[in-house]
Amino acid sequence: MLSSSILFNNINFMKQFYLKTLAVALFCMVNICVHAYEAEIDGIYYSFNTTKKTATVVTRSLMNAYSGSVSIPSSVVSNGDTYSVTSIGDYAFWRCSGLTSVTIGNNVTSIGESAFYYCSGLTSLTIGNSVTSIGESAFYECSGLPSLIIPNGVKSIGSFAFSECSSLTSVIIPNSVTSIDKWAFAGCSGLISLTIGNSVTSIDDGAFYNCSSLKQIAVEVENKKYDSRDNCNAIIETESNTLITGCKNTVIPNSVTSIGSYAFGGCSSLTTVTIPNSVTFIGKYAFQNCIGLTSVTISNCVTSIDKFAFSRCSELTSVTIPKSVTSIGDYAFAGCTGLQSIYSLIETPFALDKSVFQVYGDAPEVIYATVPLYVPQGRKNLYQQAEGWKLFQNIGEGNPLRIGITTADKTAPTAFYSVSGRQAAQSQKGLNIIRTADGRTMKIMRK
Repeated sequence: MLSSSILFNNINFMKQFYLKTLAVALFCMVNICVHAYEAEIDGIYYSFNTTKKTATVVTRSLMNAYSGSVSIPSSVVSNGDTYSVTSIGDYAFWRCSGLTSVTIGNNVTSIGESAFYYCSGLTSLTIGNSVTSIGESAFYECSGLPSLIIPNGVKSIGSFAFSECSSLTSVIIPNSVTSIDKWAFAGCSGLISLTIGNSVTSIDDGAFYNCSSLKQIAVEVENKKYDSRDNCNAIIETESNTLITGCKNTVIPNSVTSIGSYAFGGCSSLTTVTIPNSVTFIGKYAFQNCIGLTSVTISNCVTSIDKFAFSRCSELTSVTIPKSVTSIGDYAFAGCTGLQSIYSLIETPFALDKSVFQVYGDAPEVIYATVPLYVPQGRKNLYQQAEGWKLFQNIGEGNPLRIGITTADKTAPTAFYSVSGRQAAQSQKGLNIIRTADGRTMKIMRK
């Protein structure tokens, strides 16, 4: 049986989120004051480095220490000494849900881990021009934040930095940024447009996972690592020709050879996708949780479909596995509860893990029990003996209907005829004659 965490969520994402939440909870319980405040000035708490004459904004009580509008100055005076405010410490504004507006002074260079974690009431944010790094989970689940300007000076955006900022609609990564860590913008469900600057050289897996409304993606043309060739509305790693981030309007170029991990993961507005003949590999979680996907065309050149690649595509009614495929990863089609037919064009079936077509719930084997599997003529016996495939209780030979077939191959029907030779829009009950794309004709029986 599939666990709910495996099927309904990205397991790695949830694991890391759980560990982070646990760590923060422990931090609170034992009251470890890493940045114990030394002074309160105009309602803001600071610790000081008396040698460097710098100040760090810190928290007072780890929760709800700040509310309303906060403006972090460039410098403060304490006991007659002037200190430059250069950093916002870890957890400084953690869970300050009453915080509505923040202005960060121009001397601040770093924003610490979870600095504004779960500041759900934050609606206005101004980041100073001297900030170079935005730490892990710095603005995690600032769900009320409608807009974001990342200053042209920031070099790195940490993991989870803006994750679950569901009100963000547009993000422009400036030309100063070189790295975007894992899950940095994951779960930004309101995000519509994304622009990647020309200096970005590293985008980690899942950086834009579950950005379900995303429909415009562009990479600056001067970028040497990534591109958006042919106005494809995607991010492609130039050297490897791997598409790493896509959206509902992505058209996969014929030059792409791999669909990267999490590339379309959580893109619930994606309804149809055509994978061109240039693609040989579909990465893990590539289309996971694309719950609006009804049609996918897998090219005849794909050799490997990695784990969880199409998991929980619940509206997918039919899938055809090309004969070129030599491996299918665990849970690749798990949770595809809408499947009504599966077509495998593989001549000699390889071992398949039983998780590939399982579903969540009390009847994980329901796909194997109820959905017909159609295999090449004369190969039924091989499938009945092959590990995994033999779980299907209804294995037929040939492709009796070819309706909803979603593989780009030369055997797809181009015309239907009755036995009297009269052309029809689709196959009818009883005996039919079809003409395929490669010019052949054959008879099929539809019950």
